[in-house]
Amino acid sequence: MKKFIIKLLYMLPIPLLIISINYKEDPANIFRKGPYEKGIVRYLNEGKNVTNVTNYDERLLQRYFITDNKNCPDVIVLGSSRVMQLGKRFFPNENLMNNGVSGATIEDLLAIYDLYENKGCNIKKVRIGLDPYFFNENNDQSRWKVLTKEYNEMLDKLGLTAYAEKPFEDQSVYVKYNQLWSLSYFKTSWRYFIRGVDVHYQPVNSTMNKEFTKVVDGSIVYGESSRNSSLEIVNGYATQSITETPLYSMGEFKQLSPKYQTIFIQFIEYLQKKNIEVEFFISPYHPIVYDFIKKSKDYQIAFEVEKYFNQFAAEHHIKLIGTYSPYVYQFKDSAFNDGFHCKELALKKVFEQQAKDSIK
Repeated sequence: MKKFIIKLLYMLPIPLLIISINYKEDPANIFRKGPYEKGIVRYLNEGKNVTNVTNYDERLLQRYFITDNKNCPDVIVLGSSRVMQLGKRFFPNENLMNNGVSGATIEDLLAIYDLYENKGCNIKKVRIGLDPYFFNENNDQSRWKVLTKEYNEMLDKLGLTAYAEKPFEDQSVYVKYNQLWSLSYFKTSWRYFIRGVDVHYQPVNSTMNKEFTKVVDGSIVYGESSRNSSLEIVNGYATQSITETPLYSMGEFKQLSPKYQTIFIQFIEYLQKKNIEVEFFISPYHPIVYDFIKKSKDYQIAFEVEKYFNQFAAEHHIKLIGTYSPYVYQFKDSAFNDGFHCKELALKKVFEQQAKDSIK
């Protein structure tokens, strides 16, 4: 059947062939944006994990995930992909939802929390993953703008409307039309078609699957190839991370942004005034990345940021767990998936160590 379809495709005019394959395969889910995320959320809210999830808009998914869920959690996890593995597997006694998003910024923290507040949820605890680029106004992150409306709403509640952003203009319509006849997109689409690559997500009961999986509690589990990567591959990823200029979201980072410090302080104090417990988490870096940061004069500010987080936590009576240093926990290369992300066992060790230290 597939050979017959291929023969038919060869009979199509070239422009029509490109458009047809790009639309059918759509490896980046450009033409399924919105329905794709809603479909994932539908399964999650039905109590199913979802595997083979690829190229989705994480902020859009959070909007649907929070607003469409009939229930409210007691605990939410906010932060970047470095916290997205933190689910009920780590905290079995918590009614928890993980709302982490890749490349999270201060704007994301405010916007995602605002979604819960607008829903009327009585959140009891907010666990926040802290990255050094949070205070870098040149972090080159813009994905949060999908949630501009919610971010501006939260700024208004904090009395910081001076920092409000212009309404988000969705460029997806223009992107769709451009990609329909894009030759570069066609190369990938054609490869998916020939190889029979399945880009459709699937509901499952298991958490450990062959492909990347989104779990009912909002956390993620990496695919089999990532979980079982050799040290050579992991170290290759870490080395690649430090050869990229600038280091992820750390470009032109000369000082802690007064703007972001103000927003951060006001947000945390807002939560505390509502009697919401705040907990900070700092995930360690791979030794290769950490050593690079430590030796590079361009990124010493990362340690200034960590010092700031520790001082802020102490002054505001907030529990802070973790550090950017892998050596505190004697983590070796095998504790990581890549240069920035710990394996689950390593993350569990960080929290277990904190629990032991609290008992002493």
